Amino acid sequence: MKRSDFQIGQMIELYTDSEDKFGLGFVVYVDEADVILHGLTETGQDDGLTLYCIDEVVKLAYDTQYCAKLKRMMRQDFSSAEYRFAEGDLKQQLLRLAQSKNMIAEIQLLQSGSRDVMGFVSEVTQESCLIGQIDIYGQRDGFCRISTESISSIRVNSYEGRSLQLLMEES
Repeated sequence: MKRSDFQIGQMIELYTDSEDKFGLGFVVYVDEADVILHGLTETGQDDGLTLYCIDEVVKLAYDTQYCAKLKRMMRQDFSSAEYRFAEGDLKQQLLRLAQSKNMIAEIQLLQSGSRDVMGFVSEVTQESCLIGQIDIYGQRDGFCRISTESISSIRVNSYEGRSLQLLMEES
């Protein structure tokens, strides 16, 4: 795939070469290397922002029956105007957004196909980022520093992440 295959504001289904990786949502921003989707759950609810590497996209679909169904189920408008991105390193921009808005980030490393790190972004540099980790029960679980170069996908403010934030606030 290439940048011109993606149109800002368009609802798409996206499949990557990572095992079982599928995304559905509205294109928020795209550059030469990455695309950011404002995702939807299978019930049409907000599923946050996800960054995908364009080189890993193997299939792109739009105007499908599934997209039409989810548009009918949506409970809110998913305007991309809420998020501002610019030319430059989209990974850095998305990590900094998560940090500034205190949103949970779920990070996949080295195309593993799974969520390798989850938590709050504490620090972002050109070479690495520091994450205050949380576990699946919404409990703090120490810190880890990861190389930004090794990040293959970032998911911010997902439905699951917001649920974990509620658990954290309750404890």
